[in-house]
Amino acid sequence: MGYKALENIEIEKIFICKSSYYYFDQIKSTKYASFTDMMLDYKPSYDMGTRTHFERYNKNYINTLINSETPMFKAHTLLKCLIESKKSNLYIVGVGKSNFISQKCAATWQSLGLHANHLNCENIWHGGFGVFKSDDIIIYISNSGNTTEIFNISLHLKENFKVIQILLTCNPIKNKISQHVNYTFNVSNRITENGLVKMAPTISSYVL
Repeated sequence: MGYKALENIEIEKIFICKSSYYYFDQIKSTKYASFTDMMLDYKPSYDMGTRTHFERYNKNYINTLINSETPMFKAHTLLKCLIESKKSNLYIVGVGKSNFISQKCAATWQSLGLHANHLNCENIWHGGFGVFKSDDIIIYISNSGNTTEIFNISLHLKENFKVIQILLTCNPIKNKISQHVNYTFNVSNRITENGLVKMAPTISSYVL
């Protein structure tokens, strides 16, 4: 939206423009006339409480990643061997927040030249199983290891297809999906979510 459209509107305005802009002379009296000026004037301030929370949460991310190093390395090594030896298609499945993680993984791996695809747990029951062939690899992302949709899919694949199923979870003790898959990797069993209520999937979504 141009300067003239905003000139007489009673709102807080910041104009960032080059000196060659047609209305520059009219707006240079405003606080910020250029992006450089704005950045030089920007001095973020944090109270001690905010800084303390930031440092604690950041440390939690780092410690969780360190604790997850061994299982993540094992999962990476297995996946690398399977892909190189079988030249199979790779499918990634998640529900809820894990669904977005699976979409991101598929998109990134496609950029690397892998035959990776994200699968929708709902649509797969309406003809979606037809994509699978022998030795295809399916990775399930489930924090609890008990996600109902994934449990049902993994059972159906186990009973009807010759595919390789892998579970990535943060629940090493009471997860049901591991009954149906070929490999289970407990990415981390010492997770404490960040935040005051410690229920939002901050750390678990990070390591998965």
